[in-house]
Amino acid sequence: MNGWADRLLHAVDEALNDDSQALELLPSQPGQHPSWMPRRDAAAHGAAAVVRTSGSTGTPKETLLPADALRASAAMTAQALGGHGQWLLTLQPSYVAGLAVLTRSLVAGTAPVPLLERTTDPSAFVSAAGRLTAERRFVSWFPPSSSGSSRRQTPSGG
Repeated sequence: MNGWADRLLHAVDEALNDDSQALELLPSQPGQHPSWMPRRDAAAHGAAAVVRTSGSTGTPKETLLPADALRASAAMTAQALGGHGQWLLTLQPSYVAGLAVLTRSLVAGTAPVPLLERTTDPSAFVSAAGRLTAERRFVSWFPPSSSGSSRRQTPSGG
């Protein structure tokens, strides 16, 4: 991994394993790495992490995620996929799905390979995927066209 990703994985690990620690994952700007900050107030309410919803139905809302829920999600994902593995991190950690990739990596004892920009660039994707070293390799990816804004319309009656 690289410096920021190592530090973030360590911060998530601390939040998952220390009831007095919680962190808020902040949205990153293009060209900048993800950032986070401690949230002891959230830890007092049982959270290990704070993420914000997308705001697709209105104002983004803070979501408090307990360590047990994050670990359970990682365990169920591994069960559904037939085991743990190494992940390509293509989703911002400030989203629940990106945080889930970090948690799955910690539970699996692997380090994710970050690819947070140019995720639809085939050469960048192949290069990042080439840095995965575990026997089992996974990616959780949300293609831009899945947002619904670029869905193809089909003529009716035709």
